[in-house]
Amino acid sequence: MTNLEYEYVPIADTVIVEVTRSETKSQGGIILDVTVREQMAKSEGKVLSLGKDAFCDSEDNVKVGDIVLFPRYAGKEIEGFHNGKPEIRAVNDIDIIAIKVPKQ
Repeated sequence: MTNLEYEYVPIADTVIVEVTRSETKSQGGIILDVTVREQMAKSEGKVLSLGKDAFCDSEDNVKVGDIVLFPRYAGKEIEGFHNGKPEIRAVNDIDIIAIKVPKQ
């Protein structure tokens, strides 16, 4: 079998997001269990691609590369954390809550 690389091209109002990995250690240096990390998981990620209808009904200016916030269980997991690869999720544009920007 050949090892193929795939790219996910979203359709309609879907946004493909690479989920930010949660910390493996606490601030005090304690190694966190997998279930604890899942409970502490951030609901943010980097936008990898946008469907052609994503955000067309709003004035939001989300673009590829933005860090966005979304509900913890939003969307559909496409690829989970495994073999060092990040989690990739397909999220509807209406589930995007905010864009993370530096303080002014």
